[in-house]
Amino acid sequence: MLLEKFRVFGATKAAKGLLFLLIMAFGAWGIESFLHAQSSPHGLTVNGENISLIELEEQYRARTRQLEEALGGPATPEQLQGLQLAEQILQESLARTVLRQTAKQLHLQPATRALQAEISGLAPFQNQSGQFDVTQYRAALAQMGRTASQFEREMANDLAVRNLAGVVQLTAVSSSLVAGQIALADATTEIAVATITNAPSPATPTADQLADFYKLNPITYQVPEHRSGQLLELSLPSLSGTVSIPESRIAAEYEANQAAYSTPETRLVRHILLPSLASATEIQKTIQMVEEFAAAANAVSIDPGNLKTKGGSLGFIKRDDVVPGFANMAFGVQAGQISAPVQTPFGWHLIWVEEIRPARVQPLAEVSAQIAAALQAAEVQETLSQLAQRADDAIAGGQSLAETAQMLGLKLRPIPRVQATDEALPPAVLNALFNTAAGQVSPPITLEDGGVAYVATTQIEAAATPPLAKIKERVIADWRTLQTELARKAAAEALLSAARAPATAGANGPRTLAEAATQAKVTATIGTLNFRGVAEAPRWLQPKLLELMAAAPGSTLPEAVRDGDSLHVVQLLRRTPAAAPQGVAAIAAAEAFATEQRQDLEALLVAYLQSQAEVTCNLAGLQQVFGYAVACPK
Repeated sequence: MLLEKFRVFGATKAAKGLLFLLIMAFGAWGIESFLHAQSSPHGLTVNGENISLIELEEQYRARTRQLEEALGGPATPEQLQGLQLAEQILQESLARTVLRQTAKQLHLQPATRALQAEISGLAPFQNQSGQFDVTQYRAALAQMGRTASQFEREMANDLAVRNLAGVVQLTAVSSSLVAGQIALADATTEIAVATITNAPSPATPTADQLADFYKLNPITYQVPEHRSGQLLELSLPSLSGTVSIPESRIAAEYEANQAAYSTPETRLVRHILLPSLASATEIQKTIQMVEEFAAAANAVSIDPGNLKTKGGSLGFIKRDDVVPGFANMAFGVQAGQISAPVQTPFGWHLIWVEEIRPARVQPLAEVSAQIAAALQAAEVQETLSQLAQRADDAIAGGQSLAETAQMLGLKLRPIPRVQATDEALPPAVLNALFNTAAGQVSPPITLEDGGVAYVATTQIEAAATPPLAKIKERVIADWRTLQTELARKAAAEALLSAARAPATAGANGPRTLAEAATQAKVTATIGTLNFRGVAEAPRWLQPKLLELMAAAPGSTLPEAVRDGDSLHVVQLLRRTPAAAPQGVAAIAAAEAFATEQRQDLEALLVAYLQSQAEVTCNLAGLQQVFGYAVACPK
């Protein structure tokens, strides 16, 4: 089943409901995402589709503001990192993207009529009478930098995700059926357990038994192939100390690229989007303080991205982040003042500037170390490329790796005897060692730090099985372990057979495990165990709970259940169902059951799709956005 395939990927409870949160992509981000410029370096690439750093930064800022509202004050970088807000945002962006891509692959695109209804229902494209206005629509798209076909394709993708959500919806569940399942699931179960731990100690094997056992298990005693070699590394760290950058060159680089060390003016902005000038003028009269502005934004703003909790906040913006009309007003008012109404293709805005960060040019002293590091990295990379080319030429000309290292003035690093699963070496180096013939030099290997390495294989020890005489004690120990396990299994089978046999004449009910153990002459520890529902069952029994639920009182499970070095024979004594919910409680239980099943399925779907995606990250860019290094999501 497809569901079983999904379960391999281990979706967690934390993922439940994620699909529901993602299917409203356009509505969730609202107009503010389209107010911002669309050109930005990518932060995340999912199956070839880029997600911009600006989009990720906006999400991070919004989530940070929500956290700070909950905390009642600023959140420290340590708190943000500890709560893994950045990781959550990356996971959600990945999930949203793979869902949209999957919907497209499954041809779940909406009908033209549904798409038209969705777009015509958006307030920014409607006139003051609430009717869709083609002229206003085209003007708004032009301000966004979108053609009609591009925007409609994006909207179609978002609607397709909603269609995908519909595919995984479950039909309504009968309250009476769920009530019965709850009563059964919460039943109190009493079982008898016979535990077989010890078995007769096996005697020492004869020479023939030992030889046969050794011959039947050659792979068990095989020593894997081992190799030794030499490693020549041309690494960036090793060359960094050999390059210094003079102050004059740093100053010249600063003068030539001052724009790179300038930050434009940014403003912390809130806005209220309204359908008409009249409504904007009326609201403007009621606002004197930022708290009043935020409350009004939550109450009356028609921007879908406000979500009634953001107080109209757009975060810090630059002038070119937003459409010109909005920018001119936002960058024309003083901090702590409300703007006059201003019209954009989306409607009428009121703007409040909370904070102004003026444009600034970083002085040379502040960026000197940064410039020196960049110049040094370029010099080191150039030196590395030259050395690698010389090494390639020398090796291609027949020089050994030792001769090449001496020519370059570098030292060889010996690779001691290792096997193919060794974790002491980088995987690429280990792979090269085991794919290069003895006496040969590998092709160049690209290292994680951007450097280059070469491997020479000096010695190969083929896989081989040692003679029995050399490992005799180990083989004897393994033989005894096997005999103990066979004796334990035989005792369990004998006990099971006796427990399943008809009861003795005149007995009241099925044969007990104690009677079966006596009959089978098996030594076992016998006791009873009570538990309610699945959660209270012992861990070793949980894989067999479905079988136990289907069993009749007095019957035993068909097989002994393993628990470490012990085997348990289990007999069901009685099962007492819990009271089934009735009336309103039964209806609520049915709804909760349906929600639980739907969320399970959604979480498994998202986890499976993410596991299949090809994901790459701009780790340097993400670190700039989030303030600390993050791992690429998967």
